[in-house]
Amino acid sequence: ILQEADQLKHIRSLPLSLPLSLSLQLPSSSLPLSSSSVYINSTPADTQEQQEYPNLTCHWFPDEKGFNTWNSFFEPNKTHHPDFHKLIHSSPPPHLVFQNRSVLLVGGSTTRDLAGQFFLSVLPPVVKANVTALWEQAGVQGFQLFPGVLKNQTDFHSISNADVMEPLQQSGNWTFQNLLGPLAGCSHCNSNYTNLDYVAHNHLSNTKLEYTWKPDIYSLSDETAFRDRYCKHNNHYDIVHIGRGLHDAAFMPLTELTRDSIRSRFERLASLLRDCFDPTTLLVFRTPYASRKRKPDRTENKIIRENVTTVLQDLVHRGVFGNEAVVLVNGYMLTEAPQHPKPYDGHHYGTAIHQTYWELVTKVASYFWTEKTLPPALMEGKWEGCGLETVSSLI
Repeated sequence: ILQEADQLKHIRSLPLSLPLSLSLQLPSSSLPLSSSSVYINSTPADTQEQQEYPNLTCHWFPDEKGFNTWNSFFEPNKTHHPDFHKLIHSSPPPHLVFQNRSVLLVGGSTTRDLAGQFFLSVLPPVVKANVTALWEQAGVQGFQLFPGVLKNQTDFHSISNADVMEPLQQSGNWTFQNLLGPLAGCSHCNSNYTNLDYVAHNHLSNTKLEYTWKPDIYSLSDETAFRDRYCKHNNHYDIVHIGRGLHDAAFMPLTELTRDSIRSRFERLASLLRDCFDPTTLLVFRTPYASRKRKPDRTENKIIRENVTTVLQDLVHRGVFGNEAVVLVNGYMLTEAPQHPKPYDGHHYGTAIHQTYWELVTKVASYFWTEKTLPPALMEGKWEGCGLETVSSLI
């Protein structure tokens, strides 16, 4: 317990904001926020396994303060992507986009980290500034809301970081409700040590976010959770985020990590999604981020790049998850782009990548909810160089 407390104290001492061109490095003895701390320490991958995307047409960078003011994290090539530039700079601010909206996040620890940043991103500017100031004073960031070093705790408040949560509650008007019971967590997953399922509600904007720990691409826990929880007739989600693949690459037996095996599990998940959500729900898949972690029997990054990402791209392009409202955010591309952010423990990333993700999703969601369709350039494949993809059959 004392060791975990020391680790958490070290995490809280990290600077609040880092530009994408900087790396956030921790001592090799630290295991902060990691969902897989049984792994050996991160080591540099060889150049053949870690390749930046040389032809990326959008460049990501934080604002001058290194923190999100929702101006833009992108400076797209205006010659090739004029409509992307217009979309990024013209859509409403997040607190208006997500007003009266409901969001479901399904995944593991990297999805859990995204949730922490969302709570700040959708606040009105003045309230957001107040929360940001309190976080800066405490030396914390949104992704530290539920630190992985406290994952073996069972009490909801014991596994949260009070320095992150209390400003969200007191200044941000967020309330949190723990979701317990047989549908919480993932008892059939390869790593089922956590029961972190919750609903958060913002009373300023009537925005709701539900997070559920379901890290594997597919498990039997999905069957009961979708049937008895997500797919209720009185339960509607405006966005469903699916962030899966990292845990499979990290924990699954190698025999289960072939492309055919990964494809089979994603296809079983697809059947649940098609039966559960109607075309008014925006489905957002995020491929795993690039990983610098290794085990004696595998290199996570090779599995993520060559098997998980490739298969998921193919399934999205072919409309296996549906045709009307399915978007793929290429997390691997975002974390391998030139001047990409560095993971703090091998495969978990800090604030910059979470801000970038929500910037992308917010802009696409705003267009989708207004126009009742995805942006034409996205459907024409013009934004793949910006990390956004969708069904190729709609071209």
